[in-house]
Amino acid sequence: MAVSPDHKWLAVGSHDNIIYVYNIENKFKLHSKCKGHSSYINSLDWSADNNYLRSTSGAHDLLFWNMPQGTQDVYGRQTARSVRWATKHAKKGWHIEGIYPANEDKT
Repeated sequence: MAVSPDHKWLAVGSHDNIIYVYNIENKFKLHSKCKGHSSYINSLDWSADNNYLRSTSGAHDLLFWNMPQGTQDVYGRQTARSVRWATKHAKKGWHIEGIYPANEDKT
């Protein structure tokens, strides 16, 4: 789970491969679903401006989402380089480049 920096949104990663985005100010009403991962969600990070979410999964996917609508950002790699992240929980990405050996299978 991850709360947006402005405390308006709660993103919840699930073992059904979906991220559920709830509106905290509206009694935690479900606002959107982020669908695109091929395995369970294991990390979530909000951008400092609340406009993006990045997520990783058990299949080692790194995906980016436009928030709060929950649509996948198909330009994720380009977006990610220009975004300042409020947290750094993602298990994949440029912020951890080089900590894994070159040919590790990451399982």
